[in-house]
Amino acid sequence: DKVVDMYDVLGFDYNRELHWIDHVPGQTNKERRSLIKLHFVVYPKGWHQYGKLAAYLNTSYNTWARNNFLKTLRPKGLYETAMAWWIWVTTWTNAMFEMSVGWSNVVYILASYAMGPTPFLLLTSFRHYCVYMATFAFRSPPVAHGYLMRDAKLYKSLAMMHMSRRLL
Repeated sequence: DKVVDMYDVLGFDYNRELHWIDHVPGQTNKERRSLIKLHFVVYPKGWHQYGKLAAYLNTSYNTWARNNFLKTLRPKGLYETAMAWWIWVTTWTNAMFEMSVGWSNVVYILASYAMGPTPFLLLTSFRHYCVYMATFAFRSPPVAHGYLMRDAKLYKSLAMMHMSRRLL
């Protein structure tokens, strides 16, 4: 938990981090509080269509979820209760997917697969070694250990699946 005070700045990837804004228990605001949220999309150079798609999907979902979130803060009927549940389920499912697989890994794997069987084999069989080397080569700033383990296990599993397919 992080308590943000006057003039504090906090940055995080809102697509990967479940977050909520609440009052500190037992305290009241003496002044009007304001929160400025900046949403942006980072994508590789030359991937403009992917960036536009990611921005559109994020904006659409965020607008939908925000409007429904405001309606469901205190649900009064069955519809609002169902919408509150649906927002929670989609948010939780996305967070669990990001924690265990990662959207960037899905894009990499699908792009590798689209190149054909040989590039798919080569680009995914040894990727876990690249994850290890890149992590150990660039230890500063500190490594996000959860993402390291997620990516290493995912690509090691893919490599083992390739190997078992070839051997069996």
